[in-house]
Amino acid sequence: MSARPAARVYGAATPSLDRIVTVALAIIDDHGVEGLSMRRLAVALDSYPANLYRRFTHLDELLGLVAVRIIDEAGGTPSPDLAPEASLLDFALRIRAGWLRHPRATPLLFAEGSDPLAAVMEAVLTCFESMAVDPVAAVQAAYEFVIVLFGAIFAGASTAIKHAQADARLPDAAKFPATARANAVLAELSGAPPHDQAAATLPQFERAIRNVLGRAAHPSASSPRRR
Repeated sequence: MSARPAARVYGAATPSLDRIVTVALAIIDDHGVEGLSMRRLAVALDSYPANLYRRFTHLDELLGLVAVRIIDEAGGTPSPDLAPEASLLDFALRIRAGWLRHPRATPLLFAEGSDPLAAVMEAVLTCFESMAVDPVAAVQAAYEFVIVLFGAIFAGASTAIKHAQADARLPDAAKFPATARANAVLAELSGAPPHDQAAATLPQFERAIRNVLGRAAHPSASSPRRR
């Protein structure tokens, strides 16, 4: 009688948090945010779900860590080696590029208690403080900066997913009306035609961010009022 093969032992050691976040992001890249489950993650890590919960308390916390990883991969914060306006432009370009490397992770931008939103707002407001921008103008510009940045990421991710014919859901526009209007805002700021592909292009995005920063630094030279 032949010997039975040895049973596979799962979870002999709990994976590091860094490893868990890396594999979770890889699963999201392949299957979308909705495709990440504790069971799928545990199998990919050769572990058990219970072991993974030693590193975080719930799936939403893990998703927040994945979002922070994408921000960190993009450089994390504005460069202190550049002038404030140049630093914010560079920051916006890096964050956009970083998220567009992971288009199926885009829903994490708009999740409740969004870590990316908090990180971007903190970075932008800190830079505006160093520029001695009027506090009210700084807050207005920071929100405009986020709308343009997140709207461009959303548009670019939508285009990338569409071209890849990927089955991944993006946020329901009805739940995020401000974000749904972001492409129109971007088009108005940049003079680009108001459709997704124009909003997603790098030159139009860069022009829009420059306009936001210019209005923050020089409020009297703001763009014409909407009628």
